[in-house]
Amino acid sequence: MTTFPVLDTVRDHYQVVSIGWKNRCCFLGFLIHLTVFDVIFGEMN
Repeated sequence: MTTFPVLDTVRDHYQVVSIGWKNRCCFLGFLIHLTVFDVIFGEMN
């Protein structure tokens, strides 16, 4: 029965890590989007 808490902890840790990675990817995508946006409007002006 002692293995179940360990499995739960590993699963929770994995979920937290995967959520953190998704947030990082979204943030990087957001920065890239802003940079492309700036370049396009900079070229137009």
